[in-house]
Amino acid sequence: MSGDLKQRLAALSDEQRRLLTQRLSKRVRPAVAPGIARRDDAAGMFPLSFAQQRLWFLNELAPLNAAFNVIDVNRVAGAFDVSVLEKCVNEIVRRHEILRTTFTVVDGEPFQRVEPAVDVRVEIEDLQAVPSLERMAHFDRRWEEELTRPWSLDRGPVVRAKVWRLGPEDQVVAVIAHHIVSDGWSKNILVKELSALFRAFTRREASPLPELPIQYGDFTVWQRQWVEGEECAAQLLR
Repeated sequence: MSGDLKQRLAALSDEQRRLLTQRLSKRVRPAVAPGIARRDDAAGMFPLSFAQQRLWFLNELAPLNAAFNVIDVNRVAGAFDVSVLEKCVNEIVRRHEILRTTFTVVDGEPFQRVEPAVDVRVEIEDLQAVPSLERMAHFDRRWEEELTRPWSLDRGPVVRAKVWRLGPEDQVVAVIAHHIVSDGWSKNILVKELSALFRAFTRREASPLPELPIQYGDFTVWQRQWVEGEECAAQLLR
């Protein structure tokens, strides 16, 4: 303890010391929210999270904005089995409800609804017939067009995959999701899962990934309940 602080404490009156001790010893409850649980009606409609609300509104204003795309794109050399990629993408979509979610409006309010099944087809565009000196410039134009393709959030799907063939063993592979169902953090998870599935399915093995105990929809329900609950009100009053 510094000498200056000692002097300041020594100068306190008995009442001031009592109040200081009382304040320092007062236990403050941590902001512990209730645990997230699996919602009862997993197939029904439920509200958007607050982040999703913002993105839904922005998408309504500018549906062609490329900033809404969360992208994993790679140039892959060597033989590449598109059917395995398609199987991997569909397994990811099956695992994660948010990737088979559509968004609808009821009385002016957006809601999300999990579709029981979504079949994602990997699009293939063969550019090998384009002269080699023009091929990459042509691909760049097609890539820009892909980034501005509008999303149909009310019909889905909210994730798509595409392969551009540049040569017999040269391709660009892209998996793109709308930002309303993915972000930088969740993208890293999806990339890891996609890699694990691709290795397993290439060897004709079963998925090595365990089933998920909760889904993003469970989080959105929990978020609304917590904001409207007593704990959040207590935090705001502090």
